Amino acid sequence: MTRRILISALSSVVVAAGLTLGVAPTASAATCPSSSSPKISGAEAQWTLSCSGGKLKVYGWVEDISVFDGCANVRITPEKGEAKAAKACGSGEREQFSFEFPGAKKAEVRLSTDS
Repeated sequence: MTRRILISALSSVVVAAGLTLGVAPTASAATCPSSSSPKISGAEAQWTLSCSGGKLKVYGWVEDISVFDGCANVRITPEKGEAKAAKACGSGEREQFSFEFPGAKKAEVRLSTDS
């Protein structure tokens, strides 16, 4: 009985932790073709994923909309290859980005701030 309660309690903790850690409203794990336009406090962005010629292309923009110091960041982590990032610093600053990842068809794209 005690073992059953302990296992049940541990299962609940694992499930709750998974739900808490597994949900990231600023990240998008996507397969091409797809697009997203997230907005968080201090930053907004728009990106598109497309595939052609055996490459994943991720392009769009990131904008710093904070009145405080800091930067808006977009980080792209492909299924194959190294992660790449774009950064916009200064309120109202917008940076365009375009990255290619040979051999990839999906990537996690995350918007964040460092303020």
